[in-house]
Amino acid sequence: MANKENPKRKLAMLLSKSKLSAFLDESVSQAEQEVAQENIVRQLQLAASQKSTVVLRLQEDNSDIFETVSGWVASKTVGKEHVMLKVAGDQQQIRMIPIPHIKKISMLSPNGERHKASK
Repeated sequence: MANKENPKRKLAMLLSKSKLSAFLDESVSQAEQEVAQENIVRQLQLAASQKSTVVLRLQEDNSDIFETVSGWVASKTVGKEHVMLKVAGDQQQIRMIPIPHIKKISMLSPNGERHKASK
């Protein structure tokens, strides 16, 4: 009977290890995403303070469609959830963009410095 339980135990241990590994991999991936998002928020704050031109690559969750927008950060402070962007080409239009939708940011400061960040 001990021989019959041994393969079951091995299978149970293997499944437990794979689930634990998948859980840890997901946690690391989520932590990397949070760090990348914080970096994008810092870049947006820098762009707001320098009045830099920004180009944002946006993608909604569960979508394969990307959108690119450019302009200037409309407020001096950038929240953790949204950024207000004055759209280039139409100074009267301001868009509220959710930070999680920003996949890439490129910015050009008035003195010619370029910065990039992405998730």
